[in-house]
Amino acid sequence: MDKAAQSALVKKAQGGDRAAFEQLYGEYRDRLFYFALKNVGSREAAEDIVSETFLAALEKLTTLKNADAFGAWLYSIAYNKCSDHLSASARAQSLDESGLCEPVMLPQDYAENRQTAETVRAIIDGLDKTSRSAVILYYYEELSLSETAKTLGISENAAK
Repeated sequence: MDKAAQSALVKKAQGGDRAAFEQLYGEYRDRLFYFALKNVGSREAAEDIVSETFLAALEKLTTLKNADAFGAWLYSIAYNKCSDHLSASARAQSLDESGLCEPVMLPQDYAENRQTAETVRAIIDGLDKTSRSAVILYYYEELSLSETAKTLGISENAAK
């Protein structure tokens, strides 16, 4: 979906158009699930995070001033939900963060062959949470460097 069509949908959804919000949900649901899964490592938790993200987005949609920023805004909500989940899990189970995130295979279309896919996956999975999120948002979700930095609450230099 191009930016203009997305912006028009966001504006309709802000005006109370449920069908428009459902279209936005359809556009972002799988991508947010992948993003959450890479951050928390659990399919169940990722599903919960996606649901919580869209619920929060629906509740706060009228506060979004720039409809063009919807994607970055949605990812920042999801990122915060992932952080909350990891913090709660760490407190509840006293596990270190590396134990919470099992490797997840990249979509096949991002790798030329199995060995490359395994190497890339291992590198991404070995990154800290913020760096891993930055890679996913910039390279796979194609957010700009500025949008990635804003989404994660870091400087553009840190996002680089």
